[in-house]
Amino acid sequence: MKPTRPFAALFVVAGLLLALPGHAATPIDFPAGVRWQTWDEAQKIPQAKRKPMALLVFAHWCPHCRSLAPAFADKEVVRLSKQLTMVRQDSDEKPAWLKDKFGKYGGYVPRMFIVAPDGRVVEEITSGHSRYPYFYQASQIEALRAALAKAGALGKPGKGR
Repeated sequence: MKPTRPFAALFVVAGLLLALPGHAATPIDFPAGVRWQTWDEAQKIPQAKRKPMALLVFAHWCPHCRSLAPAFADKEVVRLSKQLTMVRQDSDEKPAWLKDKFGKYGGYVPRMFIVAPDGRVVEEITSGHSRYPYFYQASQIEALRAALAKAGALGKPGKGR
């Protein structure tokens, strides 16, 4: 294993350990406050009423996903989420749209994408992580707040709509 890939190795090892028999992942209990939708529900919103979207891709077995979930109870995160369509997707369900639209950005979890009302991924809104730009972690909640604030600004008149 190359020393430049310890972070990726951590994802692989955690996944292998949790995939062992007897280590079934307990579903992550996301806190109340953020109104989550499915991808299909979000696609039914008429174009004229669409807001920017924050798409959180997670896995129940992932320790980073589990530690990030409580960040969605943060008062500022909840406030900012009201300006967006918040979508949550379990990566283990492997919906075709996830690979088709977001596959080029990698398969690590958790990852959160900001999607403009026109459907394009806003690639410049990132977590600031150099290797995994859409990876957010609980210990850096400021990055999550900043991403949601920038996404919310996309939905305001003159800001990308």
